[in-house]
Amino acid sequence: MTIVEFFRTAFTEAELMQRRASMSNEEWTLHLGRAAAECAGRVGLYCATKGAPDAFGRAEYFTLDVTMMEAGHPTDPVTEVSYPPPAITMEFENLPEKITYDYWKLVCVRSALRVLVYVLPDYETANAAVLARLVLSLTLQSRAEGVSSRS
Repeated sequence: MTIVEFFRTAFTEAELMQRRASMSNEEWTLHLGRAAAECAGRVGLYCATKGAPDAFGRAEYFTLDVTMMEAGHPTDPVTEVSYPPPAITMEFENLPEKITYDYWKLVCVRSALRVLVYVLPDYETANAAVLARLVLSLTLQSRAEGVSSRS
């Protein structure tokens, strides 16, 4: 089962909306974090999230809601801890004013897959959030191209 298949089968849009309506922000993040940790285990990744801290007791890396990493990376000889690059990073949000910030956090961390999950109260709010994210993405891409062309 792929990650996309897991999330498609784990929640329908109606279930997400119903669950979100009955949960605080903290409960919402814990709920989705536990689902992400279950998913990570199914695809052979280890996960750090508030809903399921990793083997070292860490719940968040880089203040991201979920960081999934591949197992089997070399460990530091002194601390015996492994810090592989993230395979998947995720943010869960339901506050419109934080969507752009969460998107920015995701694009600042290199990972093979970045996922932003958000449930917003209505179409207009969701549409505005998507537009803001698109503008931010284009701005970051433009700046990155400008930096690389000067090198």
